[in-house]
Amino acid sequence: MTKVVEQYNAMWDSMRLRPERMGSAMAMAQKVNQNRARYQDVSEQTGVPWTVIGLIHARESSCDFKTHLHNGDKLTARTHHIPRGRPVAPPANGKSYTWEESAIDAIRYDKLDLVKDWSSAGIIAKEMEEYNGLGYQSRGVPSPYLWAGSDHYVRGKFREDGAAHYDPSFVDPQSGCMTVLKCLTQMDPALDPEFKPVVVADPLPSPNPVSVAAKSKTAWATFVSALMMKLTAVTGAVCSAFEWALGVAPDIKSEVDQHVQLMQSIATTARVDWDVVGAWIGTGLLIYAISRHVDLKNWLHGAKEIAQ
Repeated sequence: MTKVVEQYNAMWDSMRLRPERMGSAMAMAQKVNQNRARYQDVSEQTGVPWTVIGLIHARESSCDFKTHLHNGDKLTARTHHIPRGRPVAPPANGKSYTWEESAIDAIRYDKLDLVKDWSSAGIIAKEMEEYNGLGYQSRGVPSPYLWAGSDHYVRGKFREDGAAHYDPSFVDPQSGCMTVLKCLTQMDPALDPEFKPVVVADPLPSPNPVSVAAKSKTAWATFVSALMMKLTAVTGAVCSAFEWALGVAPDIKSEVDQHVQLMQSIATTARVDWDVVGAWIGTGLLIYAISRHVDLKNWLHGAKEIAQ
C-alpha cells in the first residue's frame, strides 16, 4: 500500500461533510444512484467499478449523458478541451458519439481499466485524482476533485487546465468525488465494507465581510466598474450645471466656449470620446468580475453551439 493510499484511507475515515454542502452532495449522489444501470454496463466492459464511473461522471458534467466522460465536452464532436481529440475513432453511428462509447474511451485512455485493485476508499481516491491531475499535490492542497464539500477542503482551484489558472482563493462549488461517495454509502451501506454513518462538520466561522471584500478581486472590479459608469453619468450632469451657470454670464461663457470648442476639435481629431471610454472600461471590469464566478470560455462555447 502506497503512502498516498494510506493517507487517503485515513482522510476517508475522518471525513466530515460540511453542513451547508450536504444537500447538494446528497442530491448528486441520488443522481448517480439513479443511473446505476448505465454505469454498470460500462463497468462490465472495462472492469472499473460502477461507482467510480458514476463519480467521475458527476464531477465532469453533473451526470449529463450528452457529454464526454473525459471532460464534459459535448458528444456531438471529439473533445476540444484536455484531453483533446477523443475518441480518436469516429462515432459508430456516423453522427455523434454515444455516452457509452465516450466513457469506455475515457477509461481506457487513462488506463483505469488496467487497475485491478479497487478494494479501498484510498485506492479509489488515488486513481480518481490521477484521472483529474496531480496539480494540487504539488501545492499541498487537498484536491477539490476529491474532497470539496468536506472538512478536508477549504479553498483553491484550477479554474482552467494549466498551472497559470490556479486560484488560491476560489472555493469549488461542486461536490468532490469522495464527498459524493460518502453520501452514496448512506444510500447503500453495502458499498462500504466498513460502513460508518456520515458525520457532519461544524459550520465554518463567518468571515469578516469588510475584510473579505477588501481582499476580493471580484469586489474591487465590481466597485471600479460601477464607479466608472457613474462617473460618465456624472460628467453629463456637471456639464449641464456649467451650461446653466455660464448662461447668466454671457461674456465669460463666450470665452469658455472658445476653449471648449478647441478641446472638442482635438478630441474629435483623436477620435476620443471619454464617456465611451469610461463606459467600456466599466463594462470590461464588470465582465471580469462575472468571469471569476462563471467559466466564460465554456459558456461562450455552449452559446456558439446553440447559435449554430
